[in-house]
Amino acid sequence: MISVMRSATKFEKTSIYPWIVWALAAGFFFAEYLVRLEPSITKQQLMQTFHLNAAGFGTLSAFFTLSYVAMQIPVGTLVDKYGAHKLLVLNALACAIGCFIFASATTLWFAKTGRLLSGIGAAFAFVGTMRLATQWFPPHKIGLIAGMTQAAGMLGATVGEGPFALIVESMGWRQTMWLIGGIILALAILILLVVRDKPAHTSDSLNDGSNSPRLTECLITVLRNPQSWYNGLFVGLLYAPTAAFAELWGVPFLAETYHISNTIAASGISAIFLGWTIGGPLAGWLSDQQKKRKPIMLTSALASLCIMSAVIYIPHLPISVLYTLFFLYGLANTGVATSYAL
Repeated sequence: MISVMRSATKFEKTSIYPWIVWALAAGFFFAEYLVRLEPSITKQQLMQTFHLNAAGFGTLSAFFTLSYVAMQIPVGTLVDKYGAHKLLVLNALACAIGCFIFASATTLWFAKTGRLLSGIGAAFAFVGTMRLATQWFPPHKIGLIAGMTQAAGMLGATVGEGPFALIVESMGWRQTMWLIGGIILALAILILLVVRDKPAHTSDSLNDGSNSPRLTECLITVLRNPQSWYNGLFVGLLYAPTAAFAELWGVPFLAETYHISNTIAASGISAIFLGWTIGGPLAGWLSDQQKKRKPIMLTSALASLCIMSAVIYIPHLPISVLYTLFFLYGLANTGVATSYAL
């Protein structure tokens, strides 16, 4: 047993170990995007299964988002107090169980319960990953890591809108949700076995009860800082169109407006997330190099506005042009990751 512990300690000291920690945690963020986006590519199947109209479908989908948003402040305080490792394990399990509940649901309320539980669990993915990043990487790399983490989620969205649309067609939405839940369950086990909160030789005052301030004091300090509000509003407003269009209504919009199949529409929407996957690390790296966040954020907001306006307001665009605009929008929208680093 002692020799195993020594081997584990030696492994933690290797240069690759921080990247493994990040990859497993970011893998959870990747997988929760599969959960988040699954309703957008199974709209018709879900509406038929649970006898929903458009409003009912939107409400079912929103149960994930509502719990995800409601948990953000508790998530931040809990991660600061107890560390990311155990919370990531527990909430990856919760997210997986939510997937299993949703996959086996025979009533609407049972399905909503599954979405609600998945949203609660998924809320820990990004914050937990960034918390681990601040422990295992130097400050000058945090912009890059924030961009890469967000890119991991967008890569999950790309897979969810593209390859998983084909899986849904061949397997059905229930089996697909069982598969996604199984992936998240496997990640929970790997995080439990491999990940540690911080290097063994460092101390963390936030997890030292004798020195750390109360959670309410920390929260009040953050809320009293105007920059917290400005930055939070910027993130929310910049990403809101992406959440509404790319994560939920983009596929139905394309299918009905351009008269294409859901599979082709999903492939087009995945171009947004592909652009995000490339642009996230690039934006983070540029802001680290410039040692400034604001220029990237401002450019991102203006470019996102122009490109999404073209998508919505210019009618009858050629499909190739439309998909190019989607990619460019994803590439431009990555000021969100820079703002997280700020």
